[in-house]
Amino acid sequence: MGIFVLTDCILWTGGRSMGYGMAHRDGVNIRAHQAAWIDAGRELVAGMQLHHVCEEKLCVNVDHLVLITASDHARLHRPPREECLVCGSTNLRQHTRYGRADGWRCRPCMARKQRARNRRKALA
Repeated sequence: MGIFVLTDCILWTGGRSMGYGMAHRDGVNIRAHQAAWIDAGRELVAGMQLHHVCEEKLCVNVDHLVLITASDHARLHRPPREECLVCGSTNLRQHTRYGRADGWRCRPCMARKQRARNRRKALA
C-alpha cells in the first residue's frame, strides 16, 4: 500500500480501477476509500454510498468522506445542464434528455439520433 500527503488529502498510490484506488481486504478487492473508512472503525451502511467531499477519487482521508444516499450521490455528480452538445441549444430546461455516453441533448437532437439508429437497423 502506498500513500502520500498533498494538502490535507491523502492520495492512494497503489492499484487503481476507474480512477479509484483499489485495496485488497478479506480476499476481496474493494475501493481504497471504502477500506480506509472501515479501517477507521466506521460502518458502511446498506443503501448508502461514500462521497468524496474533496472531489478527489484517490483520496483516502476519512475526514473527506461522507455517507449519502445513492440518489443524492447521483444528483451531485450529474453534469450541469448548460447546452445541447449537438446543436448548442440553450433551451434545455424543459426539453432535455441525457444520452449516457454523449451528455445532454435537446429532444429534437435525441429524435434525430433515434431516427438515424432506426435507419441503420433497417439497412442491416
